[in-house]
Amino acid sequence: MNLIKIFETNNKKDFILQNIILSMPVNYIEGYDLILKEVQKINLSKALYIDGNEVKFDFIKFYIAELILNKKKIFTGQHSFRSGIEDFDVHFDYSKSISNYYLTWGWDDKSDLILKYSSTRLFSSSKKYQKVNHIDNNQFNICFILCSYSKIGECLPDNFDENFKIEISRMDLLEKIRKKNRCKVSLKPREGSFLINNKKNFYNKFSILKEKSRMYEIFGNYQVVLFEKLSLGVAECMYLNQPTIFYYPKNLYKQKNKKYNELLSLLKKAKIYFDNKNEVLELLSSKKNIYLWWTNRNNIKNRKKVLEKFANCFNYKDLNRIKKII
Repeated sequence: MNLIKIFETNNKKDFILQNIILSMPVNYIEGYDLILKEVQKINLSKALYIDGNEVKFDFIKFYIAELILNKKKIFTGQHSFRSGIEDFDVHFDYSKSISNYYLTWGWDDKSDLILKYSSTRLFSSSKKYQKVNHIDNNQFNICFILCSYSKIGECLPDNFDENFKIEISRMDLLEKIRKKNRCKVSLKPREGSFLINNKKNFYNKFSILKEKSRMYEIFGNYQVVLFEKLSLGVAECMYLNQPTIFYYPKNLYKQKNKKYNELLSLLKKAKIYFDNKNEVLELLSSKKNIYLWWTNRNNIKNRKKVLEKFANCFNYKDLNRIKKII
């Protein structure tokens, strides 16, 4: 580890090495025997359902390995709105490599591995959060949910150059909103949301929420919630009737995946996806515009189509489908 630290100090721009070190499981270096011994104390189940924690946690990886060696079933659920439909997603490739079935939120393809299913994560959200029936009209505020940037990333468009362009686009939109619109803007960051150095003074022009702020504090408290990536939150907002926008301008990476572009097309029809900042600025120019946009019958109809095909909420009857394939 000391040699690695020396190399990092002398080669600060070697992002490949940095990414390898950050992604490397701890047990590759130390603790392998200890983790294996503890995992082998756990009784093996007939099957295991996972939806994201298999990527990060060593104990889960060891347990999955034990299940596979004993010919048990592994079901991996779709983790986010875009999981499984992005170009060259290494996390998706890993999930497929360990799974008997990959359970989507509603979309399907020709692979025997892919099973059209429903979203347990949306189901969880429906139990945790109440649907938005009223937003305080005494305020005119929006919340911008910032994504977590990486220097190399987990899929083709998630790399330093693309993320640099995304942050530039974000800052451009924020500056235009600040100058032209009267609404108050709050930013909800995550770890790694600020990639470009020396921009603290710019971001301090806005209200910045804590990184660990919960979505309880967001839903129903803002006229509009903006996203810069297709995350679970976009689907949650539609499901909970929270006005939301996914902003991804035309100059950024264009996905090739057919399912991803089908989803984008549906979101475009539903007036959720915007690639033109002037359209966003016009929409955010008044509470009336926001109300007319969100309550438009055609937009509501198209939002339902998006959820039915790409973010279908789980119900207990869906468990019968899993039982049949265990």
